[in-house]
Amino acid sequence: MATSFAPITRDTTSAEFEAQRRADTAFERRIRAALDQARAYVDVDAAVPPARDRPRDSIDVCLGRTVEQLKQRLTSATGLEAADYVEMTRLAFELLALNNHYQRHLFSRRLRALGMLHELTPTVGESTGIEKLFHRAAMDACDTCNFDRILILRLDETHLAAQAAHFRGHEDWASDAREFARAHPIALDRGRFESEVLRRRTAGLVLDPRDDPRANHPIVANTRTFSYASAPIISGGVAIGTVHGDMHFSGRRVDVVDRDCLGAFAASLGSLVEKALLAGRLYAQRDRARAMLRASEDLIREFADGDIRIGPPRPASPEPEAGDPPYVDSPLSGREREVLALLAGGATNAAIARRLVLAEGTVKSHVKRIFRKLRVSNRAEAAARFARLERSAHSR
Repeated sequence: MATSFAPITRDTTSAEFEAQRRADTAFERRIRAALDQARAYVDVDAAVPPARDRPRDSIDVCLGRTVEQLKQRLTSATGLEAADYVEMTRLAFELLALNNHYQRHLFSRRLRALGMLHELTPTVGESTGIEKLFHRAAMDACDTCNFDRILILRLDETHLAAQAAHFRGHEDWASDAREFARAHPIALDRGRFESEVLRRRTAGLVLDPRDDPRANHPIVANTRTFSYASAPIISGGVAIGTVHGDMHFSGRRVDVVDRDCLGAFAASLGSLVEKALLAGRLYAQRDRARAMLRASEDLIREFADGDIRIGPPRPASPEPEAGDPPYVDSPLSGREREVLALLAGGATNAAIARRLVLAEGTVKSHVKRIFRKLRVSNRAEAAARFARLERSAHSR
């Protein structure tokens, strides 16, 4: 089959994945060293006939076919020295043992993939936006799941648009691929591979995307991918996007182990997205609560600084000068007099707010009340009235 979907499984957990990945790499180096030794006797490269623009086959197939070639040479035994015969026999047994070990190794990888939930490294905080989270997740998916390239797409109604991309050692190409994918969003038509991934809510892989009608051919052609895995990102029970990964630089096709690793990673990413969105709402509520608290403190301070008198009424304000509108019968509070003094000195609302430790909105309210009480329409008139009040107070 050209397409394969993972069974629906529960979330998994991760343990020492990076150490195991290094061990896997060392084991594959042992296999390649043995194959290099076999090249002295058989045509290892011909063991898997390369197709045009296609990657070489998987290691286990190459091992098996190389062993078959060695057996055929040993069976014919024509033109072989005794030392060569012994060496070829040894290599055949070694490659056969490595192949058996490799099969167990693949089975073990699959069990680990199904038993691990890979932990993402981004932390959720005030500065962690969803876009930054996706960018970091693309890098982490390459490191954690050992992919060469990762492309993260976000669901936008009926399309998937690129959100982040990371190509090992090829960031310029990653940036170009992301912009191309944004300009060519994947339509979630009926029968589209990505539509099936989102509908089934499980990871899948495409082994031959160039000939698969369900693949998105513009992006496949642009990235020159020969096989890829895709997994849905589910946040809060809702599908919000997909993660795509391939092994372009390694030159091998993705397999079911890669698919399941990416599926576990996408599940973890969905949980982080949900946490980030919740944290954003909590921070917004906190900011609103702080603003309300500051406003309450300003009202209390204004009330405490206001003029409260018991006894005879306050003497009338001095007579206005010629041309001045009459004062209203409401005196300025202590806080309003402080604001008026700073205003008359040329301070802006922001400067007054910093000087009196008030919110700028509170200062604006004080200024409006001062204008209303003094019957003035601008800051210059208010400053002039303040100067006259000061002269009047000093002349008493």
